[in-house]
Amino acid sequence: MRAPASLRFMAVILLACAVNLATAEETANRVQPKPCDKIQYPPESIRLHEEGITEIGFLIGTDGLVKKTVILNPSGSATLDRAPQEILSTCVFRPVTWNGQPIPVWASVSYHWFLEDDPDMSRVSLRLDLVLQKNQDDANALYYYALLKLKHPASIADQEHARALLNIAADLGHVHAQFKIGQFYEQGIGGPADQAEALRWYKKAAAQGDVFAIQRLETDAPVP
Repeated sequence: MRAPASLRFMAVILLACAVNLATAEETANRVQPKPCDKIQYPPESIRLHEEGITEIGFLIGTDGLVKKTVILNPSGSATLDRAPQEILSTCVFRPVTWNGQPIPVWASVSYHWFLEDDPDMSRVSLRLDLVLQKNQDDANALYYYALLKLKHPASIADQEHARALLNIAADLGHVHAQFKIGQFYEQGIGGPADQAEALRWYKKAAAQGDVFAIQRLETDAPVP
């Protein structure tokens, strides 16, 4: 029998993707959340033993309110995916400024939902293994696996593995994998930094309409 669900699931906020601001003063004004309602593991998901990773993007307006949300990686459970969307609607963020003016920005957050008897999320890993056994070129599964490897705290080996998975998913055309691998190259995550490669991937993602990549290029694109 499985243990009760843990409410100590991971909420890894990846707000660094929102904007790289140019000056020290503007850097101090990065997206910083004010208290939101506390998120709870949905009782229905506990009953159904649902686990997974929800990655959600959200647009913060100039007034600090969340204007729009989009699921970047569905967990596999509509109930789990709905929970962070509802919580984000209660949040108020400190507006980000650019050249002294508040601007709307996209940010993202990943929620790792797991039960107490499986803190390593091995059941989710097995589920992805089965998908990839049927189709090793499933870009969505590869991207999902990369997020799994980035579960906090991610070791250097995990970051390297995530980078390799993102590279494959990006080559297969997964638009947000293209943006995220651009981040990995820009910041030197899981391997050496390469600004030219970062810019190449940002442009590929932007060409497919990825709002994060478009935002990155419009604010402070890396120069090769």
